Order: sequence, then C-alpha cells, then structure tokens
Amino acid sequence: MSTWNWIGLGIVLTGAFTAAIFGFRSFERRGDLAETLEWMDQTYNPHDKPAIGGHGLEVRFRRDTENPIEETFQTTFSHDGNCNVVIHNNEVIYADTSNTTTYTFSLRDIDPESIKITKIYSEEVGALRFEARNGASAIVEDSVMTFMKLQGKDREGRSTSKTSHAWFIINDADYAKRFAKAFKHAVELCGGQPSKF
Repeated sequence: MSTWNWIGLGIVLTGAFTAAIFGFRSFERRGDLAETLEWMDQTYNPHDKPAIGGHGLEVRFRRDTENPIEETFQTTFSHDGNCNVVIHNNEVIYADTSNTTTYTFSLRDIDPESIKITKIYSEEVGALRFEARNGASAIVEDSVMTFMKLQGKDREGRSTSKTSHAWFIINDADYAKRFAKAFKHAVELCGGQPSKF
C-alpha cells in the first residue's frame, strides 16, 4: 500500500471515528432531554381526571363575600419530545371571566441565565420566570378572554402577539427549585445560550 493510500485510510477512519463520537453525544443528549422533559411533565402537570391540580394550581380567596374563591389559575405545559414547548395558562376570575393564554416557544431560544423564581402571593406560591435570548420576541402568546355571561360575538376576545418572556406558576417553593434546575438543564440541552446584551 502506498503512502497516499495510508493517509487516505487514516483520514477516512478519523472522520468515521469523529462522526461516531458526535452521533453518540447527540443520541445521549436526546435521551437526557427526553428524560428531563418527562420528569417535568410527570411532576408538574396534573394527570388525574378532571385535569386540575399539579404544581401549577393556585387559588386566591376573597374574604368578604359568600363565595370565597376569587381567582383560580391552572398552568400546565406540553412538549413535542424535542425542544418545542407550549405553556397553557387558564385563569378563572370571579367565576364569570376566563382567560386562556398559551406561550409557544423553542427551548433553544431561551436564555438559561434568565430563569428565576419569584414570589407572587406568599412564601409558597411563586412563578418561574424566563426570557428569550437577547430580549428577542421569540415566544408566541395566544390569548382568549371569555366573558361567560355574554352571548354572541362579544363573548370571546382573541389576540396573538410575540413576547420576550413567559412563566410557570409554581405552588411549592421547594419543588420550584428542582423544576427551575430541570428547566435550565432542558434549555441548555437544546442549545439555549446566555444573552450577549
């Protein structure tokens, strides 16, 4: 075998070895992402029927009326097994108005350093807030406001816009820390990068 044949064989073998390593890492990342998203789904979302509860349920109470429930928030999320996520927020206000908002985005568009837990109403109820990289409007927000006492075309108001931030309601402070860690890990597995500016 000539020197050029050996060099050619070496290049081919090096290329095949490199491709195998990158292929394995990609396969490993997909498995890790699937496991992370599955844990998030199983621990955050309600899986009983009717689908209410989970770590995304919050109820605020009114104290001065016969009906003690003022507002109910239910947040869930879904994913496609890859990097695409949809957060579903359903809010019932005073039992006569409902607002359903969905946030659709790719985890690769999220700045992992922007993921923060904030308190909302108490030590236990908070939100996991996050932003798109560089403040880009990379999150699609679809909203439907339903006025339950109205009929006809005025019953619903719909809007679609793009935003740079979204959040998960989380009703357990200890769980919020674990969920934030998993969410950040999923963002990083999908290639999410910190904002440059």
